[in-house]
Amino acid sequence: MGCATRPPPEPLPGPPAGPPGRPADPVAEPLVGGCGPAPISLEPKYTLPYAVGDAYPLSQGNCGSPSHSGRFSHAFDFRMPMRTPVVAARDGVVDLVRSVRPDGTGLAGDENLVILDHGDGEFSRYVHLTTDGVLVREGDRVTRGDTIGLSGNSGPSRFPHLHFDVVDRCGREGCRTIPSAFLNARPPIPGARTPVLALPYPSDGSGGPR
Repeated sequence: MGCATRPPPEPLPGPPAGPPGRPADPVAEPLVGGCGPAPISLEPKYTLPYAVGDAYPLSQGNCGSPSHSGRFSHAFDFRMPMRTPVVAARDGVVDLVRSVRPDGTGLAGDENLVILDHGDGEFSRYVHLTTDGVLVREGDRVTRGDTIGLSGNSGPSRFPHLHFDVVDRCGREGCRTIPSAFLNARPPIPGARTPVLALPYPSDGSGGPR
């Protein structure tokens, strides 16, 4: 699947190798990223990209070193088994898909992925999906919580996981992540190496744009 006339998204990094041994500071050890305080104006618009009631460890968070830096600073890696259902984090239209790359090559550009256009200049990206693990087509309209793919280990990835981020434009040179937060996670911007539980979606009208 894919649109031959549309340029592919910039390759995304895999998880960092990690330093040998453990840091001496027991408080700092669990942290897998953190860019400091979120912008005051940041409004959570997204939900976790997996099913309500599931929980997966954060293997790398925002400003995690070395691969969640620079234009990839505001990204999340969730460690999960192969072929775990991946869901839309917000209503949108499927902008770009790639599904035929094999798992386990470790090569940039081999990432299977789905990119959703949310209509307000923001795009969410779901990366490292398994071979033939894309369950939507370009142009499809999806609703938050719809299953759009199956997690995998494609591209520069050392173990099965899902890379999720939000960008202000995509499939174009210079694509850069922007801060995002989850409506159904506590805290809304996870930053510790613990399972992140997907809480029920807000039902009081605070679920953000649809």
